[in-house]
Amino acid sequence: MKRLATIVSVLMFTVILHAEETKKPMAKPYLISFSPLTLSSTEIPFTIRNTGKKPISIIWDESTLIDPRGQSQRIIHSRVRLIDKDTATQTPSVVAPGSSISDFVSPTANIFYSDKREKWMTLPLFVVADHPTRDILTDNPHSIAFFEHPLTKSECPSSKNCKLVKVSLYLVLKVGEIRMPEKFTIYLDPKLAEEEKKSWEEADKKQELNDKLIACEADCQSKLPKQSSKAEDAAFELCMDSCRTARRAAKNQPAEKDAAPSENKP
Repeated sequence: MKRLATIVSVLMFTVILHAEETKKPMAKPYLISFSPLTLSSTEIPFTIRNTGKKPISIIWDESTLIDPRGQSQRIIHSRVRLIDKDTATQTPSVVAPGSSISDFVSPTANIFYSDKREKWMTLPLFVVADHPTRDILTDNPHSIAFFEHPLTKSECPSSKNCKLVKVSLYLVLKVGEIRMPEKFTIYLDPKLAEEEKKSWEEADKKQELNDKLIACEADCQSKLPKQSSKAEDAAFELCMDSCRTARRAAKNQPAEKDAAPSENKP
């Protein structure tokens, strides 16, 4: 009787141990890497490598992008035409064992046709107040606008809160017959964002200088009479020189050196 009880106890322990082992999560047979996101990013690029022995399928139509407000948004990947963004049925992409694929996804709410530019366009993931193409935001007032209030220079990337600037991608993967959905959080790269903002500022300054020079030259042209004389031509050149001098001063560039004066004859 005692021996029977021992056998039963061993069997129960084995069953419990087996049950605990089956509860352990399946090891991930893949590696996923994401490219850094910048202020101008309109898509989320990534590469997935199959490190297992079974094919992996990416179920695009069940995958979503989760915005900071917790709302899920439909996404499309690179092989879907923008015009079909809301109606296309996306065929799953298959990653064979030992291989990898690179792709990107965009939220469909940020894709729209611009009547002003007569072409399909995609808004940046991060709506930024001083983005060079901020004027296109008015073409699509129903975009996701990940932030209820657009970012400003004072909020990012100089602020520590910049590390909270993120989006989440919910990818539904299928390994063999087993579904393995996973959520990935991708952050805005502060260093790249800072460099990008500086390039915008430099571009704005350059454009401002060009606009001023064009206006100055137009003013000089307006003062030039139809029948010019040598004196009037000289006045025009003097006016143009003043425009160029003003431009150099604005760019903090040294003025061109005047020609050395000729020696006085005895």
